[in-house]
Amino acid sequence: MKISEIMYRPGSAGSDLEFIELQNTSGRQIDISEWMITGGVNYVFPRGTLVPEDGMVVVVRDRDAFLAQYPGADKLAVILGDFQGSLDNSGDELRLLDAGPGYPATIDYVKYEDGGAWPEVRAGYSIELSEVTANLDNDFGDRWSVSTERHGSPGGAIAVQGPEFIRGDFNGDTSVNLS
Repeated sequence: MKISEIMYRPGSAGSDLEFIELQNTSGRQIDISEWMITGGVNYVFPRGTLVPEDGMVVVVRDRDAFLAQYPGADKLAVILGDFQGSLDNSGDELRLLDAGPGYPATIDYVKYEDGGAWPEVRAGYSIELSEVTANLDNDFGDRWSVSTERHGSPGGAIAVQGPEFIRGDFNGDTSVNLS
């Protein structure tokens, strides 16, 4: 399993549309019951969570808000939530842990930043792993790119596009312009 897309700066909807996409790279179905995501957010996968070969799971902050923004996403990927906490816009650490006995093993780890070796992300865009393979370490910023789709493409879904209105945003950069 690999963390393959992170939406940490969803735009005007606040943090309710944050999500973390995971892709199964094992070549077989995986049972991720009681696995965890820790770091900036906390989430425990429910019992019976099976991810098919090459399948995707999207863990979201607010499932209802997410499905309103991405109708049909639940037909492309397993959509789970709600996670606790929020993803930091300047960078955060995410760790996927298995449910093994004793101390859980780290299955995947990403410590992303906004800038530096990592892509700089405008509000409303996610970062996506450029190539998702089992043997490629995804903890390097140069292996990630900014999503080509506004609002990202969790599980392959495309968001409902509506006008993005922010009072005082005269140049369209989703920031209020005071001068």
